[in-house]
Amino acid sequence: MRKIISGLLIISMFSLLVLPYNVKAESKATTIKGLKAELEELKRQRNINNQNKNNTRSSINQKKQAMYDAYDQKKKAEDDIVAANNKIAECESNIEKTKGETAEILKFSELTSNENVYLEYLMQSTSIADMSMRSKAISLITNYNQDQLQTLSDLIEENERLKVELRQKQADLDVAIGNYNKAIVQLDLYMDELEDVGDDINEQIKNQEELIKYYQKICTSETQLLTDCVKVLASTSLIRPLQKGVVTSPYGSRINPLTGKTTSFHYGIDLGTTAMGVPVYAAANGMVAAVTYKSSCGGNIIYLHHNVNGVAYTTQYAHLLSVNVKVGDTVTNQSVIGYVGGGGSTLKKNGGWDTCSTGVHLHYAVSKGHYLGGGKDGYSSFSTFKAKMIDPGGYFPKKGTWFYRRY
Repeated sequence: MRKIISGLLIISMFSLLVLPYNVKAESKATTIKGLKAELEELKRQRNINNQNKNNTRSSINQKKQAMYDAYDQKKKAEDDIVAANNKIAECESNIEKTKGETAEILKFSELTSNENVYLEYLMQSTSIADMSMRSKAISLITNYNQDQLQTLSDLIEENERLKVELRQKQADLDVAIGNYNKAIVQLDLYMDELEDVGDDINEQIKNQEELIKYYQKICTSETQLLTDCVKVLASTSLIRPLQKGVVTSPYGSRINPLTGKTTSFHYGIDLGTTAMGVPVYAAANGMVAAVTYKSSCGGNIIYLHHNVNGVAYTTQYAHLLSVNVKVGDTVTNQSVIGYVGGGGSTLKKNGGWDTCSTGVHLHYAVSKGHYLGGGKDGYSSFSTFKAKMIDPGGYFPKKGTWFYRRY
């Protein structure tokens, strides 16, 4: 039974635990028509991801129900063991009683034999047939209790075997319950991964739709090259997005400030300020590619496209108290694009929306290429955005040191 349960569990797990649908990384769109085609592909990916989530949720429910059933079977086995013990005790009591009755019968048989009562009883027979019946009756009386003792002994042996079988069943059910628990944990982790992928896809769809609306306003047709519709103002360098601040968490591996335990990779730098509401500037000339409002992890976020010495970059500004720009806006390195948040009313625990912040700060990140952009430098996947991240700390002081100018 144990092998069957474990085998079925393993088969069902591996039939379900496939990797989430691989979200499209690179955008090859050079026209609005191309962006629309990519949008439809993103929606198709979302449908697949939603189906995977439904299947996973169904499997989790099935595993939980199977585990509850196993608990019920284990409880029934416990009750059956108690019943078997009670039956054994009852049989043992009956055996003692029957042994006493047998002893009395044998004693009576001896007495009657000594006093010739047995012979007298037979002599009272009226025929040979009657004598035979009387002889058999005496034999039956003496043998009856012996048969009853054997029957009771057999019942005790049968119930002892039943107890052994039930204990083995409990052990098998414990293994099954443990496997179900492991499967549920794995499925929950897989569901978390699907949720992350789903959030990523939904965010891409939203930003892609905004980008299409922007290009529809400035392009003359859906087949015009996007590079001909807009030119990102060139810059010679990226500069600091704050006039005054301090690096509280640099780029790279760190202890997660939310848990205090798990080591994680920080794809950017955190810049502390004196208070919420401090102006945030664009790090270079560019265009607003996307704006996310009240994300559960990051709050209000702005993405800007830049062209720095002929190289395409995207900068990210997260945990903003408020946003001062919209998709398609052209900015310079002197433009105030938003204001520092990350604390106070923006925190989830205070009734806000941001669960990924422990206090007032700006999360600033730089990635190569144009996230949510078209052409040779464009790509749509947030995972690609992270993969192309670079350390922006070169023009910032060391952790814990305040700076008082933007360059």
